[in-house]
Amino acid sequence: MEMSFSTARRRVAVAAAATTLALAATACEGSSDDAAKSVSSSNVATPAAASLSAADTTSPTQAVAGAMPPPSRTPEVVPTSQDGSTGSPSPKDTSAAPATTKNVKQSSVPPCSEANSELAVDQVDRPVNHLLLTVTNTGTTPCDAYHAPLLRFEQAEEAVQILTGSQPQAVVTLVPGASAYAGINTSSADGAGTGAFTAGELRVTVVDRIGSAGAGTTTLRLPRPTYVDDAAFSTYWQGSSDDALAW
Repeated sequence: MEMSFSTARRRVAVAAAATTLALAATACEGSSDDAAKSVSSSNVATPAAASLSAADTTSPTQAVAGAMPPPSRTPEVVPTSQDGSTGSPSPKDTSAAPATTKNVKQSSVPPCSEANSELAVDQVDRPVNHLLLTVTNTGTTPCDAYHAPLLRFEQAEEAVQILTGSQPQAVVTLVPGASAYAGINTSSADGAGTGAFTAGELRVTVVDRIGSAGAGTTTLRLPRPTYVDDAAFSTYWQGSSDDALAW
C-alpha cells in the first residue's frame, strides 16, 4: 500500500524537528558543562593569587610564600656626644685637649731671688755642727721661697745633699721684711764622715717654682772656718728657725 505524498512529507518534518530538538539539547548540556568547569576553575587559587591574598592580609614583617622577601634595612643610629646630646661627633667630643702651660694655674707671687731678697749664714750653739741660712725679702711685694737652697762649700767637689724629709706642706711665702730659714748640718756628729775638709765660704743658689737655678750664685763668708765632711746636708726652706734646726 503506497503512502500518500502528504503523509510522507509530515513524517520528514517530524523527523527534522526531532533532530533539531536533540541537537539543541546536546548544545545545552555542553554549555552547562563549560559553565560548571568555568565556575569550578574560578575557585582554585593560583600561587600568584595566594601571594596577593597573603600580602593583603598579613603584617609587613611576616614572610609571604611565593613573594619576594622585603629588602633588609640598616637601623639608623643617631650619634650622641659625651654629654648625651645628639649630633655629629667631633674630635673635641671624644678626646681630651692636650695639656699646655695655659692649663696650669701659675702663682702670681714671684720666687725669692737675688733681685728681691738677701742671704745670710750664721753659726748656732745647738745643735752641734750646724749653720743657719736665712733669706729675707728686701722687696716691696711678697716672694715665695721655693724648695731648698743649692749649697756648695768651697773645695767641695759636689753640692750639699738635701734632706728630703724636711719638705714643708706648703711653699713659704715672705711678705716684705719677712725671712725663711734652712738648717745646714756640716758634718757627722760622731766623726764617722769621710772626705773632711775645712771651708771658709759657702756658695748659695736659690731656685724658682720648677726647681731651676736662679739668676746667679751668692758667695757667703762663713763666721769662722768650718769642718765639713760627706755627711753634710741642707733642709728645705722653713717658716721659722726652730723648724729649720730641728733636723
